[in-house]
Amino acid sequence: MIQNDLHRNGIFGKKRAIRLRVEWRSWSTTRRIIGLMLFVTLPSTATAQDIHSILAQALQAHVTGKPIQDVTAIGTITRSNGSPQAVTISAKGPYEVRMDFPAEKRSVFYSGQQGWTLDSNGNTLAIQANAAFHRPTIFPFLDLITEIENAELQLIDGGTQTMGGHTVRRIILTLPDKTPNMRAFRRPLDESLDLYIDTQSYLILRSIRYRTSEKNLSLKVPSVLDFSDYRLVNGAQVPFRIVNTIGNSTVGTTTSTLVLQMVNTNTGLTDSLFAPK
Repeated sequence: MIQNDLHRNGIFGKKRAIRLRVEWRSWSTTRRIIGLMLFVTLPSTATAQDIHSILAQALQAHVTGKPIQDVTAIGTITRSNGSPQAVTISAKGPYEVRMDFPAEKRSVFYSGQQGWTLDSNGNTLAIQANAAFHRPTIFPFLDLITEIENAELQLIDGGTQTMGGHTVRRIILTLPDKTPNMRAFRRPLDESLDLYIDTQSYLILRSIRYRTSEKNLSLKVPSVLDFSDYRLVNGAQVPFRIVNTIGNSTVGTTTSTLVLQMVNTNTGLTDSLFAPK
């Protein structure tokens, strides 16, 4: 299933990640600057303001009406080794996601840094903490891009390239883990996201995340989402077709395609929906 195959198989900020370091060394009665290194998470061809402006325009392109508080979507998902099946996806804010698969009588929940799977027998299985943190990534306007107000967010300009006939700007977003000492083996769960933004429409056409394996903390598995068939829903540009490719040549790949039929926003979803009862 999309977004869970790994387990089963006011928003504009001002501060950027720019560090200035000056090195001094003494010789007798004089001091000479021997190194002046401007370390920015951007190449020399772009400034932090340029990249920040692109992200801001992308958010404005995706959400033209009221801020999106929650989303409910109904569609079908087709895995590379199976037939289409119905799925309902609910999301609230940046950290709550629920996916229901009625044919399998199975549901998956994410809330904050916790996650659970409710199987067909009614058993609740906890998702390991290192893999439980989950954003509603199939709705790109609710992904890490919403953190551009966060002064800790680091940006890298990946330049422009052609993808599927579109000229896109690649921007890499990284949000360091604030509590690495609380993680298993004190390994930080930094968030890193590659966004590919159409330079004409400013819609996000692709995102790439490296997800931590539930069973192996050292294994980072790429999860690629390709977005298309954008439609305007209550002031939000929503992709109605999402192709998710998980894995690489080392671990193998799986692909699933989600096609949405219906999307609603701001229906007042409650927090209780995002945890098993």
